[in-house]
Amino acid sequence: MIPKRIMLVVCTLLLGGLLSASPTFALSNEKEECRCKEGHKPNEAMLKERAKSLGITTEGKSADELRKEIFKRRIYQEAKTYHISAANKSLEELAKEVHEKRLAQLAAKYGITAKGKTRFELANEVRKAQMMDLAKQLHIETADKDFKTVSKEVRDALTIQSAKKLGIDVKGKDSKALFEEIMENHVQQAQKLHIYPFAEDQPHFFQEHRGHHRHCGSKKE
Repeated sequence: MIPKRIMLVVCTLLLGGLLSASPTFALSNEKEECRCKEGHKPNEAMLKERAKSLGITTEGKSADELRKEIFKRRIYQEAKTYHISAANKSLEELAKEVHEKRLAQLAAKYGITAKGKTRFELANEVRKAQMMDLAKQLHIETADKDFKTVSKEVRDALTIQSAKKLGIDVKGKDSKALFEEIMENHVQQAQKLHIYPFAEDQPHFFQEHRGHHRHCGSKKE
């Protein structure tokens, strides 16, 4: 299993919008452990598809081995993109640097100052800015609504939007039912289309569809 400290970095990376949205994680402060919010643990077929897209061989490897390799490959790819040297650095150290670089760019994009803030506080502000921007794109009214409400409305709108793109009949179905259908029957197609919940340019949600969450991993580390 991946050590807790590395999983904490994974959560932070996802919170900042860096890695794939499958699964989505939540992180409320520096001491809280991450909580997977997807509700459907990525199956072997999903992991193999993801691994192959990254040039990782899958033959004879377990799901846990694939998860570790996918995570490592993504970190090294991002480090190269940001011209960050990986020499003499642990995976945890490299992931932290990649996250901080990505976070700084996003903060600058939204005009958010980093002065006097922890990276977790900064990531939280960036996530909120991303969410409000996405709400605007989806023509969702945000006035007099708290962030949790806006986040839910954005998530519901994205779920319906994705369902329609996947050819799912949305009549008479709520967003939770549609999300389940996407995750159970249309994962690979959704990944190929890069649509929610697999769009990497979208913020990640603290609150997912009720009843669709689990703690990271099935065993204690």
